[in-house]
Amino acid sequence: MGIRVVGNAEVTGIRTDDAGRARAVTTADAEYPADVVVLGIGVRPATELARAAGLSPGRSGGLLTDLAMRVRGHENIWAGGDCVEVLDL
Repeated sequence: MGIRVVGNAEVTGIRTDDAGRARAVTTADAEYPADVVVLGIGVRPATELARAAGLSPGRSGGLLTDLAMRVRGHENIWAGGDCVEVLDL
């Protein structure tokens, strides 16, 4: 299908045409023609403040919450966004 996957390459730019559509991805070493660009950048939970306050993170480093987004074991503390582990039902 003509799909090329390039891993572990730091993107330095995305070249676009006059309409703003992606046409190429540039790295320090190469330029790759592109019609579609998919970035898998990942997220690391920012839980330093929570840890300093005595809250324990889960396996992936995010805070564990219940369905109401309360931190487990702390009924009056809520958390959301990148600092929580996702509960996948």
